[in-house]
Amino acid sequence: METKSWKKIKNNVYGEKGTERRDELEREFQGFKIGILLKKAREEKRLTQTELGDLVDKKREYRDWGIAIEFNGVYWHSEKNGKGKNYHLDKQKKCSDIGIRLVHILDTEWKSKEDIVRSRLSNLFGMSKRVYARKCRVGVVDNSTASVFFDRTHIQGRCAQSVAYGLWYEGTLVACMSFGKSRFSKKYEWELLRFSNELNTSVVGAAGKLFSYFKKLVNPKSVVSYCDLRWNTGNMYSAIGFTEVGRSSPNYWYTNNYTFLESRMRYQKHKLSNILPLFDESKSEWQNMSDNGFDRIWDCGNSVYVWNV
Repeated sequence: METKSWKKIKNNVYGEKGTERRDELEREFQGFKIGILLKKAREEKRLTQTELGDLVDKKREYRDWGIAIEFNGVYWHSEKNGKGKNYHLDKQKKCSDIGIRLVHILDTEWKSKEDIVRSRLSNLFGMSKRVYARKCRVGVVDNSTASVFFDRTHIQGRCAQSVAYGLWYEGTLVACMSFGKSRFSKKYEWELLRFSNELNTSVVGAAGKLFSYFKKLVNPKSVVSYCDLRWNTGNMYSAIGFTEVGRSSPNYWYTNNYTFLESRMRYQKHKLSNILPLFDESKSEWQNMSDNGFDRIWDCGNSVYVWNV
């Protein structure tokens, strides 16, 4: 099978160097990294825009805020290019050991979900519009409305749910939380599937108010949820009464073009004989996928949080 050169792949994904497409992508992200911190830097450190630009471009570590951002091109951060199962997790742990929270952003997210990435980073740096849950009306959200809301505001998009609840501020849905039966463990009755706020908005107290509403209406015995460590710390779960009970190993996506990532669930070994042109039963899932031109990208795993009555 033909092996594509990195230059061809990069030109296909990002556009050739010097083209408008490539220049715009690089300019947009560099500009955002500088812009998102500008207000806070001037207020707290009295940095000029040039000084801040030097800080961002050279270090990408915002020690004064305890935050570091990694912008990961999926080609360079793939397994075939040396970034194995624990690469991103190990880097995150090293940052954590010195008091820095590391956030990993994939270039595919920036290209396909830029508004959501911008919003999450704005919230991370405390620069989102603030709304207070106590001033919001709480109620049931129909599944169609919830799915559209999550597609627009959640980095993972929609997820099949049984029930969803929301907060409305001045007539506008500003936060939503969804639940379904536990998908991966029969030990738990329910699973908290999705929670997100309106873009560029921080709804203070939203998670607590929505979870309390769910408990009031459903009277659950137990609830489990999974915290994506690439983006989150799990503080929200602790604040609303969940307990961390463990951490899963890093997970992965597959890609054959470095522009689109696919869930590993689609490519479980027992499904491969009906999907891949080349399949060898004696080989592992990964070996078969690799033989067919696929690569994989690892995340940082999940924290498992549980609430019990």
